[in-house]
Amino acid sequence: MQTLPSANVFLLTHKCGNSYIESIFRGRKDYCQFLSEDLKGEMPGPHIGEIASLRPEVINVKCRNFNPLSITKLLRLIDAKKSSFYLFTRHPASFFRSAATYHLRGGEEWARTNVYPHLGGSTLHEALIAAEGNSERLLVSMKHFGLAWTLIDKWVQNHRLLQSLKLEIEVVRIEDLFTCRDASYYELLADSMRKTSFRISATELMRSSPAFMPELPLHSTGEFQKDVFHGYGKNSLQFYEDNFASQQSELYGGDLILGDWSNSASAGRSNEKAI
Repeated sequence: MQTLPSANVFLLTHKCGNSYIESIFRGRKDYCQFLSEDLKGEMPGPHIGEIASLRPEVINVKCRNFNPLSITKLLRLIDAKKSSFYLFTRHPASFFRSAATYHLRGGEEWARTNVYPHLGGSTLHEALIAAEGNSERLLVSMKHFGLAWTLIDKWVQNHRLLQSLKLEIEVVRIEDLFTCRDASYYELLADSMRKTSFRISATELMRSSPAFMPELPLHSTGEFQKDVFHGYGKNSLQFYEDNFASQQSELYGGDLILGDWSNSASAGRSNEKAI
């Protein structure tokens, strides 16, 4: 019987930890990455359903935009009970604004070429350009990433699945990861990633955090530095409340859409609370 490897599994999405993990592990032999099966044809792969087994040396696996079904496909390839799962989350309102700002630049081919009925027959980039102001662009972002791609729902459903399987989960909030300058936060995270044949230091994790950079990298939008509801107008705020209030509550606690949401957010890592 084949011995399955233990792994560090990084469950993250577009504009929510993707570039951070890539900057740490890019080029390493113990690293690989996959895209969720449900987005085949939307973004470039490789997709998890195309993989029969992991390379023997792989320990760190980036899972981009995964849904629960894609997670179950990955679980066939690893020793889940000996693996560590890191679920990256971000306040949904901040996420949608960052995605809108990023794709307004037009830097990714799929966003310039894929045409979507839910965006009136436009590409994502075209719809963002045509939108009148920040509030309208936020509506485009919420319709695409929130409703069509269901990325916020994936954070919630993935957490529920992993909890139901009683697997080791670490919730990594972007708000902490990008702003915390306390070395002990990164040391705890690094310690949880260490396996028999793998070591990583807190310094390596700190080096890739914007909290320790003299200036933000080119791919960053800097939206995490603003109030979470910055730029939302009446229509976009109502749309957000109608469609994402329950996810915000489960991710960050509390029932209020506006107000001091940060008081209910963890200052550090958590593997107990429902995100």
